[in-house]
Amino acid sequence: MTGVLRRGSVILVAVLLAVVLGGGMTASAAGSHQEYGVRGVWLWGSTVRDVGAETIARDLEANHVNVVFLLVRGTAGTAGYNSGLAPMVDPSRDVLAEMIAACHPRGIEVHAWFVFNQDKAYTDAHPEDRAWHRGKPDSGDKPYEMTDGKVCPASQDHLEYTEAMIREVLENYDVDGIHLDYIRYGHAVYCFCPHHYEKAAALGIDIERVRQALGKTFYSGPWGAPDPQYIFDAYENEAYPEHRDVKAWIDMRADEIRAAVESMRNIVKEVKPNAAFSASLMPEGALADSKTFALCHYGQRYCDAELYDFICPMAYHVDYGKTPAWVGTVTQGAITESNGKPRVYAGVQAYGKVTAQDLAEAVKAARLSGADGFVLFKYGDISGEEWNAVNQALGEIGPWVTLDERITVGPNPASERVTFWYDIPEAGTLCIYDIAGRLVYSAELASGKGSIEWNLTTSSGARLAPGVYVFTVVVPGEAPSRPQRLAIRP
Repeated sequence: MTGVLRRGSVILVAVLLAVVLGGGMTASAAGSHQEYGVRGVWLWGSTVRDVGAETIARDLEANHVNVVFLLVRGTAGTAGYNSGLAPMVDPSRDVLAEMIAACHPRGIEVHAWFVFNQDKAYTDAHPEDRAWHRGKPDSGDKPYEMTDGKVCPASQDHLEYTEAMIREVLENYDVDGIHLDYIRYGHAVYCFCPHHYEKAAALGIDIERVRQALGKTFYSGPWGAPDPQYIFDAYENEAYPEHRDVKAWIDMRADEIRAAVESMRNIVKEVKPNAAFSASLMPEGALADSKTFALCHYGQRYCDAELYDFICPMAYHVDYGKTPAWVGTVTQGAITESNGKPRVYAGVQAYGKVTAQDLAEAVKAARLSGADGFVLFKYGDISGEEWNAVNQALGEIGPWVTLDERITVGPNPASERVTFWYDIPEAGTLCIYDIAGRLVYSAELASGKGSIEWNLTTSSGARLAPGVYVFTVVVPGEAPSRPQRLAIRP
């Protein structure tokens, strides 16, 4: 393999990228199957009711989809399964049970998808847990309660209610995982509820200074026209008069999201340890030039993704006015910003003004940028032509193969040195690549069980830059081991 790289063949390097960075384990945390690469779809319960679970499952199987994220609680707060906690969308239809029955015999995983920060049924019954807006000029610049279902993300009661629903699903259905969506603040101007006023006071945060900084960002006022960068600059720059309060407020919101995620993860792993715990994340936090925006606007940090088994950065390129190649950029950023800890399944836009060629190029970009798979949003918007384009693109990259786990590493992330433990039938080669697919280090391994230390330098002895690297073991005459990630810190 080293000889291949030294020859510099563009075609062979592209193939290497596909093999080394093309995918990983399936969505199941327990690795219920080891197919190389994940092809997923997000699926609304209404589509199941309209089309039928068997019809959908046959279509998914025909297009080699192996993971379905089924919406079981959306923004309306109604349940798509037989719930004793939330009102059902349709008491005569248990779409979660229908999809499990149709998908599992075909080897397709079903993950229960929950929306977190918007729950109309709950907030109608519990208005005290509604999110509050910071206020607009037409509200007299005073905070006001929102009645559209937005929940205060810091509500302990709503968190416990959501956890009870997650427990209900895990205990009563053979789901393969729990998938969170809207696990963030919806906007920088939320939430100024009475609870947050009390919390800010307890933390020594001048909440009116925070409100003023947000006003300067989004609205005209005594300060003049809005400055769209103000809150973000105030967070980063100590020279701003509101810096201390803005920074404390924004960090508090991000800590609230992390605490909620950690609490829900604990429930999942307590009830069903082998179930995957995952989330859809906004793409901005994966990119160096928009990380501060994601933190201030959503309270979302990719470094907190260590709490998930896998993440799906929603790289909806058309909505963001980008080319399909941007999906690869977001994928690489997600891997790096999450320190290579969770698996990354790129969220790919399949709705709106997306052509079949766009979809194919987006999937290629995800695979060749290190994604463990991709998830299309959403089933029902994907035409036959688009499915054909995706399948053709994947065929060009290379087939999925079944691979064995042969090597592990620790610590990970690392800053000084690591140890690789391996078990191979014959002598082989440890190969380590950067995220672009360039070989940076290799070492010969004896057959059988063994270990080898590495001091994080290249084969020529140069210290490697911090970042995410991929390692695999090659045994002559056999497929490479499953590519895995190693994060190197400064």
